Amino acid sequence: MGETLEGGYYRCVFGGYPAEGCRSAGRAGNGGEYTLNYIWKLLQEVEGVQIPAKYGPPRLGDVKHSMADTTAAARDLGHAPCFTLEEGLKRTLEWYRQEG
Repeated sequence: MGETLEGGYYRCVFGGYPAEGCRSAGRAGNGGEYTLNYIWKLLQEVEGVQIPAKYGPPRLGDVKHSMADTTAAARDLGHAPCFTLEEGLKRTLEWYRQEG
């Protein structure tokens, strides 16, 4: 599987992730590019499970490679990555656990 994506972590611009009542959310990248296989492997490690990946045919509109350009965010907002991909995944999974 050759698809890759940038390791972004979605969070509310004003406060924690995700904040109740947040109206301004965005994707801020960390500068890394990861294969879907790597992210699947990392998710399994974080959760302590082993689940075989299921591959299917490409779908109309699938994006083969995705990389966030955070130049403007760094320049205009002082953006600097504060979470690794692993930490972002852990926090996201924890949020879903709490929100049920």
